[in-house]
Amino acid sequence: MIDSFCTFCIQILLMAVVTVSGLASLHLFGSDSSSSSSGSNIDWRSVAIASGLLLLAFVAALLVPRFRHLVKRFVDALRAKAADGRLKEAQ
Repeated sequence: MIDSFCTFCIQILLMAVVTVSGLASLHLFGSDSSSSSSGSNIDWRSVAIASGLLLLAFVAALLVPRFRHLVKRFVDALRAKAADGRLKEAQ
């Protein structure tokens, strides 16, 4: 029950952040090209928002047991594939 409610809250929070911040039209490069000699002026606000969302997803994966279980299963599958690949290389 708590997992479902936490998932719902995270989804609502993500939709609100995307709507308010305008991440649906993400522009990593700013329009002012005169401030950088290479012509790639990065919009650090967008990068910070994206990093914050990734951090929020990481915290949710640690705190919500269902997500933690899915991440653990995924990591175990990756380790098994890596071990299988090492065994095939050794033969």
